[in-house]
Amino acid sequence: MNAAQPLSVSVTLGSGLHRYGPTGTKRSMRVPPGARIADLLAALGLQDAEPLLVARNGRVAAPEDPLEENDMVWVFPAVGGGA
Repeated sequence: MNAAQPLSVSVTLGSGLHRYGPTGTKRSMRVPPGARIADLLAALGLQDAEPLLVARNGRVAAPEDPLEENDMVWVFPAVGGGA
């Protein structure tokens, strides 16, 4: 029986997350089958970097959302402002 192959996903970190890797540059990562957004964030060392905005294939993603082969994930620090 063959073991399931890791999934390939593309990850781009937004500005402000440079301490976790190059920002604005897409990079490929391998994750195990069944991995979720939370697992990817942990692999990047971002599990405690709150708050974050994560998008998967152009849509806002939740930590429990599953990853699929060739997903494109963007991670940005959440920003606030105003008076």
